[in-house]
Amino acid sequence: MSPRGKGFGVKGSSHTVLWPEYDDYGLGVLIGMIYGDGNLIKRSTAVRTGKWRVEFCEGDLSLVKRYCRLTKRLFNLAPKIRDRGTWHEAYYSSRIAYEFLTFVGEHPNGKKAGRLRIPQVAKLHSSTLHGLICGLFSVEGSVKDRRYPRLAMEMLEPVLMQSVAEELKKLDFHPHSYRYLKDGKTMFGLFLYGREECSRFLDEVGLIGKRRRKLSRFLTPPSQAGLARKQPGGGSIRRL
Repeated sequence: MSPRGKGFGVKGSSHTVLWPEYDDYGLGVLIGMIYGDGNLIKRSTAVRTGKWRVEFCEGDLSLVKRYCRLTKRLFNLAPKIRDRGTWHEAYYSSRIAYEFLTFVGEHPNGKKAGRLRIPQVAKLHSSTLHGLICGLFSVEGSVKDRRYPRLAMEMLEPVLMQSVAEELKKLDFHPHSYRYLKDGKTMFGLFLYGREECSRFLDEVGLIGKRRRKLSRFLTPPSQAGLARKQPGGGSIRRL
């Protein structure tokens, strides 16, 4: 690898891979999405094969396409998308991006369960932190509306979930934490409850993909939802 303009180049190739700016909401979203549904190939395997593969797997195709657009903007890389039937896989091979996600994004390579933490880059930049939380909830979250809207997230990541809850409290949210056993493993969760909390999260932190569409639908008063359905193009959610 050698410096080339605002990024780095690989010997024998004219392509330049960008090194993203750290204070970037989109970077936070990308890191959060990879924390949730991404994977970095084991380093020893990458060294042996020369293929520094980064993967992202998700059932919501709109999220996969969003991930690809962010990867293109931030790294100047275009992941390939593979249809796996009930889910889609986006993947590419780049040592430059791999090293960025390892040392700046602090994403473990190989098995990552129980090893995730909020990276320093997000702790130092509020916009990146907001993006990280958005990305996590967008891929790992769930939306329910029994009597009041409820936005929840569950992961096998005790330290990460506790840290996210603490950061939400700093933003004057009121997250509720819980845990339970599932198949012999402890799941850690947190949720925001009520129309005001969920609406603030949508406006101030953000959410993308099908979970944004679902939460927006729950937060729309019945009279406005009915009016939107009658208007041309009504009920559509603006793409972030």
